[in-house]
Amino acid sequence: MEIIISSLEAEGFFKVGGIGDYISGLSKSLANENNFNVKVFMPKFNDINEDNLELLTSLSIGSNLNSFDDELINFNVYKSELDKVDFYFIDNEHYFNEGGSDVYRSGIVYLKFAFFSRAIVETIKHMGWDVDVLHINDYPNGLLPLICKNTIVNAPKFVLTIHSIYFQGDYEIDSACFDLLNYYLGFEWKENSICFMKEAIINSDILLTVGKTNAEDIQTPEYGYGLDNYIRDGGVIGLLNGINYDLYPRCDNFYEFLDIKREAKLNIQKRFDLEVNEDIPLFLYCGRLGGTQKGCHFLLEVIDYLMEDDCQFILLANGERFREEFIENSKLHKNFVACIELNPALARDLYEASDILLMPSLCEPNGLSQIIAMYHGTIPIVHNIGGLKDTIIDILKYPDEGNGFKFYNYTVDEFSGSISDALNIFRNDKQKWIQIMKNCYDEDYSWKKMVKPYVEIYKSLNR
Repeated sequence: MEIIISSLEAEGFFKVGGIGDYISGLSKSLANENNFNVKVFMPKFNDINEDNLELLTSLSIGSNLNSFDDELINFNVYKSELDKVDFYFIDNEHYFNEGGSDVYRSGIVYLKFAFFSRAIVETIKHMGWDVDVLHINDYPNGLLPLICKNTIVNAPKFVLTIHSIYFQGDYEIDSACFDLLNYYLGFEWKENSICFMKEAIINSDILLTVGKTNAEDIQTPEYGYGLDNYIRDGGVIGLLNGINYDLYPRCDNFYEFLDIKREAKLNIQKRFDLEVNEDIPLFLYCGRLGGTQKGCHFLLEVIDYLMEDDCQFILLANGERFREEFIENSKLHKNFVACIELNPALARDLYEASDILLMPSLCEPNGLSQIIAMYHGTIPIVHNIGGLKDTIIDILKYPDEGNGFKFYNYTVDEFSGSISDALNIFRNDKQKWIQIMKNCYDEDYSWKKMVKPYVEIYKSLNR
C-alpha cells in the first residue's frame, strides 16, 4: 500500500512537540515492520538541516491566470530518507522562512497551510503516485482532503488523527486574501471564516484520536469544543501513541537496570550541583510550559512543599507561560532547577535519572512523558484524565499491577496528597517502590505493538 502522512513536524528533522515523535515512530514502524510504502510530507522550515536533503523538483500551483507573485505559487520539493521512510519537504521562502513553535501561528496562517496542502497535491499529481491512504494530523492540513477531492480524479482515502481538539485552526478570512485562498483550494470558498479541523473531520473517511478516553471525551459538548456533533456523526477510534524505543536504549536485565539508574541519578545530582544522595527523592517535570493545560500552575504551588520536605525537583520545559515564575523559584531554592529550553538529550538523561514524574495536566489527550518515564522506571504522578487515565494504573487501588499515582479531583490539595503518598512508599517501603518500578519497566508501548490497529485500518480502506 502507498501511504502518505502529512505533518508540520517529525523527530529527526524538525520537532515542536509530541506530534513529531508520533510521526517518526508511526512512519518508521509502518515501513519497517509492515512493508508499506510510506512517504511523509513536511514544510522545509529554517530549522531543518539541508545537508541530507536533495532537490527533487520545482513546481508551481496552477497556471497563474490571476498573475499572483511567483513567491506565492512556486515551490521546490526536497527529499530525504530516514529509517526506510521517504520524507518530502515543501520549500517556499514566503511561507516557510521560519522555525520553532511559531510555525503554528506566524504569518497569515490559513494561507500558509492551504498553500502547503495544495503543494502536496501538486507533487502527488506531478510524480504520478497512486496513493491509497493520505493520513493527516490535526488542523494544519485540514483542507487537504477537500483540495484532493476537487483536484484529483481518483482521490485517496483519508485518515485524520486528532491530537488535540482544542486547537482547531479557526480563522476569519481577510477580504484581500479570498482570491489567493480560492486559488490554493481550487474552488470558491464562500464563507467569511474557515475552520480547518472541522473541514478535516467532515471530509475524512476515518477519524482517530490519541486514546480511548479522549475518543469518548471529544464527543461531548464539554470537551468537543464545538465540534462534538461532527465527531459523533463520523465516529472516532481511540489509539494510544507508541514511543520509539530506539531513541531510548536501556538494559534488558531489570536488576542491572536498577544499578544503571542509580548511577544516572547520582550523575545528574552532581551535574546540577544538588546533594549527591540516592535516598533524596528526585522529581521531574518534562514538557511544555503550557499554562494551566499542562498544570504548570500546580507545579508552582507545590515547589515550596517539595523543598520543605527535602526533595529535589528538576523542571525541563520550553515555552513562555510561567517562565519567569519558575526561573525566580530556581533562584530561591537550591534544590529546584529550572531548565527553560528544548533539549532532547537532557530530557533522556533526566528520564533515566529521576524517581518521580509530575504530570498534573488539566487536559492530556494522550501524553508521552508518562510513557517515556515508565520505560525508564520513573514513576508518574498524574491527573486522572485522557491518556493519563488510559496508561496509569493507580497503585493505591491496584497494589499488585499499579504503575503510578493518580489524583482524581483537580485541586492542588489532591495533587499534594498524591505526592505525599509517593514519598511515603519511596522512603518507607523500598521493596514496594521497586515493584512499582518493575511494573513501569514491563509496560510495552513500543510502536511495534501500537502500530497494529493502524495497519488494520489502512487495509480496511483499501478493500
